[in-house]
Amino acid sequence: QYYDSDNERLLMATGIRLSREDLSNSGLHEFVEPMVDFARSMAELRLDEVEYALIIALCILASG
Repeated sequence: QYYDSDNERLLMATGIRLSREDLSNSGLHEFVEPMVDFARSMAELRLDEVEYALIIALCILASG
């Protein structure tokens, strides 16, 4: 799970959980809402690790 809906925090790859305020303070002002919306949408899908990895692979392949 990369989004904590109870506390509205994103879980980063390093294990740190960041709030909207944390992200905004880090200089990501214009990207905060899209990032949180995307993370929330992905969390609502309730994918397991395999499904999540397949979606990531699909995105990578589709971008090239």
